[in-house]
Amino acid sequence: MIKIGYGQSNFESMVSEKRYYVDRTNYIALLETTIQSKFLFFLRPRRFGKSLFISTLEYYYGLEHKEKFDFLFGKYYIGQNPTPLANSYLVLQFDFSGIDTTSLQHTEKGFLAKVFIGVKTFLQTYSSLFPSDLIADLAETDKAETVMGKLFMAVKNTPYKMYLLIDEYDHFANELVSFDLDAFKNSVSRNGFVRKFYETIKTATGNGIIDRMFVTGVSPVTVDSLTSGFNISRNISLLSNCHNLMGFTEAEVADILIGVGASDSEMPKLMRDMKKWYNGYLFNVEAKERLYNSDMVLYFAELYGQNKKYPDKMLDINIASDYSKIRKIFRIGGFENDKLKILDKLIRGERVLFDLTDQFSFEKKGFPTEDLLSLLFYMGFLTIKKKWGDKYEMVMPNKVIRDIYFDYFLQVMEERAHTNRDMYELGNALDELIWENRPQAILQTLEVALKSLTNRDFQTMDEKHVQAMFFYYLNLSRMYETKSEYESQKQYFDIVMLETPIAEAQYEFIFELKYARKAGEIRIETMKEQAKIQMQSYLASQELLNHPKMKAWVVVIVGDKVEVCEEIFLHL
Repeated sequence: MIKIGYGQSNFESMVSEKRYYVDRTNYIALLETTIQSKFLFFLRPRRFGKSLFISTLEYYYGLEHKEKFDFLFGKYYIGQNPTPLANSYLVLQFDFSGIDTTSLQHTEKGFLAKVFIGVKTFLQTYSSLFPSDLIADLAETDKAETVMGKLFMAVKNTPYKMYLLIDEYDHFANELVSFDLDAFKNSVSRNGFVRKFYETIKTATGNGIIDRMFVTGVSPVTVDSLTSGFNISRNISLLSNCHNLMGFTEAEVADILIGVGASDSEMPKLMRDMKKWYNGYLFNVEAKERLYNSDMVLYFAELYGQNKKYPDKMLDINIASDYSKIRKIFRIGGFENDKLKILDKLIRGERVLFDLTDQFSFEKKGFPTEDLLSLLFYMGFLTIKKKWGDKYEMVMPNKVIRDIYFDYFLQVMEERAHTNRDMYELGNALDELIWENRPQAILQTLEVALKSLTNRDFQTMDEKHVQAMFFYYLNLSRMYETKSEYESQKQYFDIVMLETPIAEAQYEFIFELKYARKAGEIRIETMKEQAKIQMQSYLASQELLNHPKMKAWVVVIVGDKVEVCEEIFLHL
């Protein structure tokens, strides 16, 4: 049995505790010898292993770890194929996560504190090279750029060069941009503290004090501050040869599951479910395969290895909290309602094409749609499906992300309908469906939402919208994989609820829904018969014959009223 290192980001601890480590050290050689620029930044969504790779670089390049080289790297690629620069640098490391962004003043203060922590650790590590009173001197400094300037002057008097590592360089910036765009602009403007900090770093690269730099983050929202006047830097995030630097391949996921005790007979189902929930990420159209979110996989593997069953929740609460801020993204620059049209297209599965923004400019007013979609891509809410010329078609990567969108859309839908239904009541309505095969209560919830819509809403309302609203209520149950427009044998089911591995369900469900804005557009009886004919055709499909617990319902809605709710039995 392997020991899983879920949540661990210290490379030495992984090695000393003999935890399972997917070897990515071959990329150290790639970054050092193949990529021309020495000043790199690499973007990936949260929980993709960025911090662990930063730690790996720290132990590989830090001269203080030279005596431990064989112990740390001996069994990995880079230990057997070391590069000329191994253990030759003074390594300065910053981690900009966890900064208080409630105000610009708090943000600047937190940024300074993070800088000082990194510098203090650096000076303590290499204490023999620097004056003993330097830390106390820097503690009196109230500007991050001044701290850095004094540090670089001191390093200049040593025989060594620096390797600068920055983890989560944009973490606080992503927080700021999502709720206080003006504060963000002030921090990264020409006179802002972020811009001044990076200008000091640029100077140090120019005079040779900093020889190499590797920066991780989620999005390029502050890349302009990082690279302005710094043309030798390189964003390697979308390069095909760097695609697999972080995240897991399918073969690596299989190795992990086998390592925690999954049997050969269990593996096919496990891999299908892992792919459905955690796979789907593509960062370059030339990449050979899509990637799995590494932390999501390790979360599952650790719990599965303990008791050989699926976790109660397929998404770890710690990961969910990282991705729960999607609404803040849609509110950037205001005009959330306008941006919801994009969400509607994504939910419906309509094609979404756009030019990917690789450098954000906040000089222009508002927040353009292409910037919004690009930010969703960088943060892991969208991924590449294919490329059409110079534009990308994007989709949701997996069920985890789809569920997060549904939760957000339901929240917006409730607000638009001016309702605030208690989740307990919604849960009871769903329970009547799930355990008693009675959909009437959840359909009454849908009626309440429809009755609250304005006449203007009804003018644009169609069957797809009503189907989507019903779908979001059904999707509240995590016992099911709820699918809209589910394709099977060239037929499309309006809504299907299939049980998930998390829990055994009493029933599974298929709904065929018909809608008219007002009576008279089409006879209710005609819509009902059309729906029944379609349903009977669906029920004869080979796939549904493999679901003996399937319950089939025809629903006809006219305006804001459910006119027909009738079960169709398999023997008809």
